[in-house]
Amino acid sequence: MKDIVIGNKVVSTTGDPFLCAEVGTTCNGDVVTAKEMIDVAAEAGLDALKFQIINPERDISDHEITYTYKTHDGLEKTERMVEMLKKYVYTFEEWKDIKNYGDEKGVIIFATPSHLEAVDIMEELDMPAYKVCSWNVNFYPLLRKIAKTQKPVLIDTGPASDLDLMRAIDVIKSEGNDQIVLLYCFHTSHMEDINLNSINYLRNTFNILTGYSSGGDDTQVDLISLAYKPVAIEMRLTLDSKQEGHHHGISLNPDELFEYVKNIKKYNCLIGDYASKPTREEKVDKDKYFRSIFFVGEMKAGDVIKETDIVCMRPALRGVDPFSFDTLVGRTLVKNVQKNQPVTWDLV
Repeated sequence: MKDIVIGNKVVSTTGDPFLCAEVGTTCNGDVVTAKEMIDVAAEAGLDALKFQIINPERDISDHEITYTYKTHDGLEKTERMVEMLKKYVYTFEEWKDIKNYGDEKGVIIFATPSHLEAVDIMEELDMPAYKVCSWNVNFYPLLRKIAKTQKPVLIDTGPASDLDLMRAIDVIKSEGNDQIVLLYCFHTSHMEDINLNSINYLRNTFNILTGYSSGGDDTQVDLISLAYKPVAIEMRLTLDSKQEGHHHGISLNPDELFEYVKNIKKYNCLIGDYASKPTREEKVDKDKYFRSIFFVGEMKAGDVIKETDIVCMRPALRGVDPFSFDTLVGRTLVKNVQKNQPVTWDLV
């Protein structure tokens, strides 16, 4: 699996994960809010913010379809999807303002395009990567158009089957684009349905860089995900989780985000490499507390070493390794030795 580059960030199986916050709905379709979120992202140390470039008139054929979500207080709210999504639409000039502000602050700005024309907008804005949401994994024309840009593509898994993912990956690779990251994501409120081992499964099955997209505001799940070595982590950000509107209630507030990023970076170092190796302190202690072979008492040159003549004692560096114990038995001394003298090969 080769590394890929998004903006100034290398996405790889080594180092810290690419940290990105989803703000496509929690930005409220407001430029000022979007810029405040960029400020928060920069201060928290996020690599990127991900928006959504949508056109609800193009995305939804039945304008009477409704969408139900939970607010911050656990109540359910139902809205017509078209009307709900219209709130999050920006003009091109507004997108340009947001992208330029992100560049100034050192925060990578990219997006999930919901329709074909959105790709043209993202290209004109020179966004460095594309996100395919889990509900667009079978949107073949969009996948093909994104792939043709030859830019990195992050794909949410969600409800997609292995076949769905295989077809999407094949479409992208058929255009000569192998810069793909799969993001395991889930849509459930049932803890037992979360399957973080999917991160390993997806990586091993498709031999593609694999990350994790948070399903809510339970940050403990996200910390646990680190054990599966995600190359990228996406969470949701809001300026105020008590705001009305989609996703605010399951997004992190700025103060929570600061703590989140600190903990992700802190605990990611615990995962380490695919190896079993001692710590730096243990390397020092090993020399003191491992054992080597010593003589039990005085012996003279010409004596034959018996099993009762030698013993394994600390420290390790002074004598022969204990796994040579049987090899020493029956050997003849060539020099006189003292009690508690370490056994060395020049003595036998």
